[in-house]
Amino acid sequence: MVSAGCPNGRSVWAAGAGITANPQGNDVTLHPMRLLRLGNSYDTDPNITGDANKVSVADRILAEGSGESVETTIRVIWPSPALPALIDGWLDRYSPDVAIMVVSSYWFTYVSVPVRVQRSFGPLGKPLARAGLQAAATPWLAHNPAFRLARRATLATIGGTTNFTPEQVVESMEKCVRRVLARENVALVVRGPR
Repeated sequence: MVSAGCPNGRSVWAAGAGITANPQGNDVTLHPMRLLRLGNSYDTDPNITGDANKVSVADRILAEGSGESVETTIRVIWPSPALPALIDGWLDRYSPDVAIMVVSSYWFTYVSVPVRVQRSFGPLGKPLARAGLQAAATPWLAHNPAFRLARRATLATIGGTTNFTPEQVVESMEKCVRRVLARENVALVVRGPR
């Protein structure tokens, strides 16, 4: 970590974060520490507020600890083959000082009936899978005991599959990590599954 003193008495503790030097002299301009959070849908859920919103809490703790303002841009990621190129574009667009990549266990541990139906029945399975995913995304239905019982029965009858294998997730995340690390001016934080 680098601490840089500024003419106004403020300091910046992250390696280069928030510092823009003026080539004509010793003037230094501070901008908010820019974070690019590559996370999941919980990071953008409008129903999660206050201390339950981990992004807001992390921003507050970082701002208090560094004495600098923090500006976070959130992008929801999915470990598809297109993800590394998307991350390249976001790094160009948002010029973050720090990229935070959250690897979700959901991708390779959650057994889904709709994913199995879609893969097993091809084009015919797509609308059935979409209906199942929409039902699961409807809180009043998904949290209903009857729906959960039907899901367990369907899993036992039809079975399910995960969205990705662990190997697919590792391969995708490795490519993404390499893309971020290629930018020497961006610090990378990776949070793995619990």
